[in-house]
Amino acid sequence: MSNLYINKENPEATVEEVCCWAHVRRKFYDIVASNDKANIAHRIIDKIGEIYHIESTIRGMSPDVRLKTRKEKSVKLVNELFAGFKK
Repeated sequence: MSNLYINKENPEATVEEVCCWAHVRRKFYDIVASNDKANIAHRIIDKIGEIYHIESTIRGMSPDVRLKTRKEKSVKLVNELFAGFKK
């Protein structure tokens, strides 16, 4: 079975895989709901909230404007979010 998404095995593909922040956030919310001292999960939820805020300001705008804003603002937040998980 060939991969539908762009990756090193299928660089000619035209579909880029993306994921939903709501699904990511939900897993961390479940952790916080069962343990209010889960500080890392709290920080992740807060960072995703910052990303959500940016999305709320660009909702309904053209794809070009949304992409530009994400590159200017969201990329930094996503990098900060994953910085603690790099080995």
